Amino acid sequence: MCSPPTGHIWLFIESVPTDPDALYLEIPLYRIRANCLKPAKYLRFIAYTVTALDGSITLAPQNQLVADDSQLEDQAVYIFNPAIIIDKTARAALRADQEIVLPRSQWGGSQSNRNIEFVNGIYSRDAVSVFKLKNHWGNTQAIHTIPFARGDQWLQQLIDERPGFEGDEGVIDMESIDDIRNGFCGDKEFHGSFDRNEVGVIKTPNHILAIDEIPSAPTRTLAAHTSYPPNLRYTYQYLHDPDGKVESDYGPNNVDGAFQNSTTKPFPSPFLLHCRFGAAALYNWGKNLQKQIPPSRPPKEQVVYGYHPQKDTGGRAERAARQDNRHMAEGSEATIKGSGRETEAVEGVMEEGKIDTMELLHVITSRYTRVKVRFVDQLPEKQREISEWAKTLPVV
Repeated sequence: MCSPPTGHIWLFIESVPTDPDALYLEIPLYRIRANCLKPAKYLRFIAYTVTALDGSITLAPQNQLVADDSQLEDQAVYIFNPAIIIDKTARAALRADQEIVLPRSQWGGSQSNRNIEFVNGIYSRDAVSVFKLKNHWGNTQAIHTIPFARGDQWLQQLIDERPGFEGDEGVIDMESIDDIRNGFCGDKEFHGSFDRNEVGVIKTPNHILAIDEIPSAPTRTLAAHTSYPPNLRYTYQYLHDPDGKVESDYGPNNVDGAFQNSTTKPFPSPFLLHCRFGAAALYNWGKNLQKQIPPSRPPKEQVVYGYHPQKDTGGRAERAARQDNRHMAEGSEATIKGSGRETEAVEGVMEEGKIDTMELLHVITSRYTRVKVRFVDQLPEKQREISEWAKTLPVV
């Protein structure tokens, strides 16, 4: 394998550089350094958002442990070492029976189809765009973190398969894609950038990063009756802006969100924001994405996002079926043509044959979940075998 281009690093999320099928990210160094004061620790955060696993970062080829406060080397190759070990053969076996991460249906999007209770709830908590800048007053919209088109059941599957991710913050007892914890208020320009995966939103402190490890937010004029929440930050960060045009047109990096004064409503869910961040990381920087899904197995049926009859977790299919009609109504990720990135997001209509990184995130998480479940399921049998073997030993 060759080396990363100048000004970039590679982060291997699964396996090692010698594996031709390995999933890895090619990340611009300037973007990492602009987004976090501890670049090496930021790699752990990125890997955590993709896999929902703790782990360490090592530097190839000697596999040297990289400390959180280390600086990153240009054109270096880093490896995420997850706490759960899964070898190449096991990964391939799990991939073989995953559902395809390709579009199964098409839909049209419409702001008017949004649940009015979701919109009203978002506005009552946020008042205006939480990241609103002085030159963008007006044109505010209620934005779903996990796209509306995914539906309730898809959301529940994601939550079920990431137990303990970010301490389940903001998803306990969540049943609806229209829960206000699955959204925030943003202006039209921000909404477009968020849907195109040009920006992500992170909450600190979180499972990996401390509140002071994100660069200080630029000073801005807040809307009346809004303020920053105490002892936490919701920060938007640019993930894809190679020529700086998005930042120059919209506003500076690392702007913190402000909310309605003394609101008693729950803030946006870090669990969901960081799931979305992981999908955006795959979208912008992911390599070998196509190799993460079975290439020769076509979809068995055409079904809408948000309703997978073959995978019902906890009997939620009935709830999903009741809401199928409105789940077809809207997409919340926008298509980018000619971006040079390996995948394309979805707004309204997904392009045939393109990988959906939100679904790929779901597949990656499912791999590790099933490894854990398989281990737990097999443990009693292993213990029985050991007990039977122990009975055959001579008594001393």
